[in-house]
Amino acid sequence: MALRLVPLAVSTFGEIAALGLEVHIWCQRCKQQRPVPLNSPALYAQIFAGSRFRCTRILWDGKVCNGAGHPTILTGDVAAQRAGSRVAVLGPFGMTALGTDFAQPAPGKTCGSCTLCCKVAGVAELKKPADVWCGHCNKAKGCKIYDTRPQECRTFYCLFLLGADFPELWRPSKSKLVLYGQGNDVVVHVDPGAPGAWLSEPFYTALKGLAENQGPLGGMVSARIGRRCIVFKPDGHIDLGALGDDETIRFSFHHGQVEATKIRRADAGLDRQGRA
Repeated sequence: MALRLVPLAVSTFGEIAALGLEVHIWCQRCKQQRPVPLNSPALYAQIFAGSRFRCTRILWDGKVCNGAGHPTILTGDVAAQRAGSRVAVLGPFGMTALGTDFAQPAPGKTCGSCTLCCKVAGVAELKKPADVWCGHCNKAKGCKIYDTRPQECRTFYCLFLLGADFPELWRPSKSKLVLYGQGNDVVVHVDPGAPGAWLSEPFYTALKGLAENQGPLGGMVSARIGRRCIVFKPDGHIDLGALGDDETIRFSFHHGQVEATKIRRADAGLDRQGRA
């Protein structure tokens, strides 16, 4: 199949926005795509052709990526798949630690003496609730039943272990934060013994940057401190307070703006386990 180059019937970013299109920038350095805020007064009248971009993604060490970016114009149907409102299917607190049989730690990454996941994550098979130390955990050495540990423990790896670009300061025993992926969502379990750890730098700035990165993919970045739930935005956070066992979150991301509210699971058509 031959490719055809079609001239654009637009010249400015404002004209692109008027057609209901979106511009996304692909960063060659961090390998991520982010939307351009076309409603920005600084961009609206700017000529599209020849525009140069630098990635402003906040890295895990708090620095800016600054990689060269390449723009892509997306039609409305494609852009719509990357935004919208949805109900986040969250398990009740005391939720099981989620993992995958295919995930493996990045080269050179090991748990070492870090055992914080054995405290903050719930393990259904052991009837262990979240935020209490597992009775099988030696806090300084690790699991005392490692060879016979439950499957959900075997398949759980935090994002510090999975991500080669996570610096040592993100190790949960140091940061007091355990991050893990749940689809496109990122959940941050905060050690209840250090409830303000998520506000410390460079963590807070990096989590806001992560919210900006995941939002176009429909992903929510949230922190849990006991039953308290915080949803991160590119420019801050939303503190939803305590989340009940019969509640979940309605989340939306539109043009860089995050909205999150608590709703009853029954109103969302879900049971307490998140099943429709």
